[in-house]
Amino acid sequence: MRFAFVLALIALAMPALAAEPAPLADGVAGLIQYAASAAAAVVVGLLGSALYRFFGVSLEARHREALHSALTTGAGLALSMIAELIAKGLKPDEARSVALQTGVDYVRQSVPDALKALKPADGLLFDMVRAKSAQIEIARSPAIVLNPPAPAASAGVRG
Repeated sequence: MRFAFVLALIALAMPALAAEPAPLADGVAGLIQYAASAAAAVVVGLLGSALYRFFGVSLEARHREALHSALTTGAGLALSMIAELIAKGLKPDEARSVALQTGVDYVRQSVPDALKALKPADGLLFDMVRAKSAQIEIARSPAIVLNPPAPAASAGVRG
């Protein structure tokens, strides 16, 4: 709103600037032009900063969502492979490790742009696939309902 007001003032001043300036008006016109240029630079800078923050955050959120989706799929893939790898003769711990690494490979192939943008540390993808697989396993397991403890019976009433 203020910016529009400043632009309106500048637009009103333009015909006066086009006329033959008086010596005093030369100094004022230069000052007005300088102020208008400075204001325009500030507005462009603020607008650029706001757009960068909006699109930068939005893009990061999209990358993060894509990564988590790929992690969930990779963890599901890993869990589906464990029984098959054990049947092929691998020990359960080895089968789980190979399956999780396959899940990590899936994530790397599935969302390379997200990985470039987010730059997870070495080994973090393996831990993330392992954590997602644990979440899936917990979600698949039957719910455990804990009953509250029964109230303790009083040893006697003292009076």
